[in-house]
Amino acid sequence: MSFILYNGELAAGTGNLLSAANRGFRYGDGLFETMRVVNGRIPLWPLHAHRLWKGMGLLRFPALPAIAPEQLLAQLLSLCEKNHCPASARIRLSVWRGDGALYDLPVQFGYLAESAAIPLPGNQLPGSGLHLGIFSAAQKSTDTFSNLKSSGFLPYVMAAEYAQQNGMDDCLVLNTHGRIADSTVANLFICKKGKLYTPPLQEGCVAGVMRAWLLQNQQELGLHIRETAVSEDDLFEAEEVWLTNAVAGLKWVARFRDKIYGNQLAQQVYEKISAKLFS
Repeated sequence: MSFILYNGELAAGTGNLLSAANRGFRYGDGLFETMRVVNGRIPLWPLHAHRLWKGMGLLRFPALPAIAPEQLLAQLLSLCEKNHCPASARIRLSVWRGDGALYDLPVQFGYLAESAAIPLPGNQLPGSGLHLGIFSAAQKSTDTFSNLKSSGFLPYVMAAEYAQQNGMDDCLVLNTHGRIADSTVANLFICKKGKLYTPPLQEGCVAGVMRAWLLQNQQELGLHIRETAVSEDDLFEAEEVWLTNAVAGLKWVARFRDKIYGNQLAQQVYEKISAKLFS
């Protein structure tokens, strides 16, 4: 039997816990975090906690002092222990603004976490890279809330469905200016002439924690990263294209339409990510 964490308590994953009035279910009034556990720790926890608490503050969640980041971290790691996956796991944490109708003012918030074992990360990129496309039927806004990992994830849901139906591994999502924001599950980096470029937060991408970690540690990693708007034309000029997130670290893209990419720099950076975060 697998267990979940529900409002601080471990419970059987087969139980009925959420009410029909749950605002996350009704309105997408919530946030989520997807985290990697390695050897009993969450390597990027400070960045996850910062993003989550910042997001809850931006959404004016009630009762933020009800749980501290250190308490939540201990509960998440206990969940992995209970599910026998402390060595290598994926955690999905969802938080929401209580129960109620649209104009109700809940005085509490709720949270739920799931954990599942995943293979230990290696120090080599997979030999076959991703086949990437673009989903143009939806466009992300570039407003105050665009960088959140929101429960209302519809453009990404439909982009993922489009990728699956068309034999692709992932799809890029555009913003309202027609430029690239990010992919369904990751941030975008492109490499041109040895320099890396990634869309800034102002372009509407999710504020990814691996993206933040690479930017913070670029000098130590021997990288030069520039935050700049990225268009479809830039994809055809790039020598390498990467997708980054907290669970995978870095994935390399092998093909976008008729464009083929290499992965020499990606392999070098992935080895450093693996040594610093996943060993």
